[in-house]
Amino acid sequence: MDIKHIKCAVVGDGDVGKTCLLYAYTMNNFIGDYVPTDMENFSITVQKEAKIVKLGLVDTAGQISYEKLRKHLYKDVDVFLVCYSVVNPTSYCNVIDKWQEELNSYDRKIPLVIVGTKTDLREDEKTLEILQKHKQRAKSREDGFDLKRDIKAKKYLECSSLKKEGIKEVFDENSIDTQQQQQNTHKQHTYYVIFPDNQVRELYLRRPSKIHGRSILEEICITNEIKEIDSFGLQYIGKKGEYLWLNLKNKIHEEIGRKPSRKRSQDFYRFYFRVKFYLHPQMVFTAGAKEIYFGEVKTKYLKGGFNLSLKDQISICALMAQAELGPVHLYTGEIEYRQFVPSNLKEGTESLFQACIKHKHKSIKYLNRQGCIQKLLSVLSDNKEYGMQWYNRLHILTVGEREESKQLIPVEMGIGPEYVYLYSIDGQELYSFHIGLVENLQRTNRGYCVVHLRADEGTESETGMTLHVGGVTPYISIEIFRGLAERATFYLSDQVIDQIKNELPVKQCQSWTKSKAKFTVYTYDLLRNMKESYSLLLAELSKPRVRLLSGLPTHENGTSGTLLGSQCKLCYDNFVSVVFKDCGHAVSCTECLFKLSNCPVCRSEVKLSHLTPLITPIN
Repeated sequence: MDIKHIKCAVVGDGDVGKTCLLYAYTMNNFIGDYVPTDMENFSITVQKEAKIVKLGLVDTAGQISYEKLRKHLYKDVDVFLVCYSVVNPTSYCNVIDKWQEELNSYDRKIPLVIVGTKTDLREDEKTLEILQKHKQRAKSREDGFDLKRDIKAKKYLECSSLKKEGIKEVFDENSIDTQQQQQNTHKQHTYYVIFPDNQVRELYLRRPSKIHGRSILEEICITNEIKEIDSFGLQYIGKKGEYLWLNLKNKIHEEIGRKPSRKRSQDFYRFYFRVKFYLHPQMVFTAGAKEIYFGEVKTKYLKGGFNLSLKDQISICALMAQAELGPVHLYTGEIEYRQFVPSNLKEGTESLFQACIKHKHKSIKYLNRQGCIQKLLSVLSDNKEYGMQWYNRLHILTVGEREESKQLIPVEMGIGPEYVYLYSIDGQELYSFHIGLVENLQRTNRGYCVVHLRADEGTESETGMTLHVGGVTPYISIEIFRGLAERATFYLSDQVIDQIKNELPVKQCQSWTKSKAKFTVYTYDLLRNMKESYSLLLAELSKPRVRLLSGLPTHENGTSGTLLGSQCKLCYDNFVSVVFKDCGHAVSCTECLFKLSNCPVCRSEVKLSHLTPLITPIN
């Protein structure tokens, strides 16, 4: 006999009868008292038509505070039962307003079954009197079918846990439908995503042959509550062990060069979630994005990737210790600071360096984790290594007066937000130029990226320069091509389309098909530049505040209630106009700034030299 395993999640508002429904079906018992449920699992075996179905039932909490927990319970779910009470019109409306949006954001392809509960109360006189007082009525069976049609659910069923009516039909029909669907759906494939802190998370997506890279990136950002999606990207390892950026517009199997195997029940891809375009710390708002930034710069700093003064190194290590371990006074024993010491520290100075970290750690005991991360990013953002993408195992082709006199010079190339650096394998800087000097980019059939630079106004040379950069594989030249083109567009252009058409020639955005060369199709992998992304982020983050304060009355001075959240927290007369660069908080206007010695939020010291003006969105 074939045995099928099916997972069913029961969702809906609180006090609609989800737990009573599951107890009545699995244990033939009715619970009269309402007790809020966090999470509970049930299991039962159903046999029909010589087939056995093991049904796993998950009872979820309907309160808003359990939203994150519910999303973790949705993993591997085959069908959703969306419940509402026929005598609770609010739960009926929330099926569309709340549950449809939440379930579709998780996976639109999982079927929905609408279940109307508490049908026995349609004839209860006390319940009907309460509804009439509020000018409401009980929902009929026709209303349930209208709801099914509106949200495109698979079925609508009704039941009563008290009278044991319609319960078995809900789960039996649900099991059969899901079983037939499992036979017709595509196999589920696994995507492993590795974060900067080396945590590995799994994503399960159907139809892998049609999945694009942006679908995976959006899923990761939604799960981690990251709004700065344009700043991040996905990397994968090439055939020679090199790290390559995934083109988010292409299909995954076309970009990587292999299709998922259909012979195995599961196949997987491995991606690295990284920061692709580094933003200034004041432009990073969400806590999830700051955590990814912190993981990236921490890994790079411990490997000796930043050239800092000794004072800045001590401050960075102390901030890392405060963010990772917390205040010093919480520990009775000695704290081991060796894990925060960079690898490029001089030999023999480690013990003295750790003592300085401990002393600095005691002075910042009031900073929380987010404040430490913000201050750490502010210190490192002034360094030229911040946001630098390095490419190793490269060489530059130099052509002399004779065509035979060609030389290959091994180099390392770093592409940053503003400048590009070329270093020899000994660590000496050979050449550097501003990324805005790139006049044209081409790619030859021999695997070289040709960079044409125009003459710099600050130099005596009137002619530009041409660089032929190659690597161990042809894909490296594509990475350099994309690194220069996309960074120049993201950081320097006003509009992405104008940058492609005018400032950078169309040759930069050409496509390579398999008929011409052994490369995947290249499309311009950039939706927005930095200005557009920042404006969109500010507009999105201001929506909840505007929605919350839109009902407030207009003040006597003519200011609207929607701007109340932007007023100075000290005088409430002016608007917030400055941001504390060290901690990132914005609570004061310019006039009240001189009254503060410490930040009112995190108690960190306020330095007048570490201030930036606050940029607000313009409607």
